[in-house]
Amino acid sequence: MRGSRGWPAYGVLSEPLKVLGVERRFFLLAMIVGGGIWNAVNSLLGGLLIFGVMYAAGWFAWRYDQNLLNVVRLAIRYRNRYDAGLLRDRAPYVVLLRSGDDG
Repeated sequence: MRGSRGWPAYGVLSEPLKVLGVERRFFLLAMIVGGGIWNAVNSLLGGLLIFGVMYAAGWFAWRYDQNLLNVVRLAIRYRNRYDAGLLRDRAPYVVLLRSGDDG
């Protein structure tokens, strides 16, 4: 673009906040669930195991796609609009409505 002016910026400022390579909210969730298991079952090994599994899942999800955890978190609040289990006895079909048809 003609006359555009570039602004210096640091890439680290636009990255999400992470703790040990995992997004901070997922790290906190893993810590809380691990601590809850530790208190509920009275087993430090169980709490550490749950924390480790959740931390590893968050780490792999973050390396695979950084927005995957946000997509899953936001998808929980919406209900499914299509249920393939309802169509067991017949093949799925599509009904096309023209702009004047009410059904």
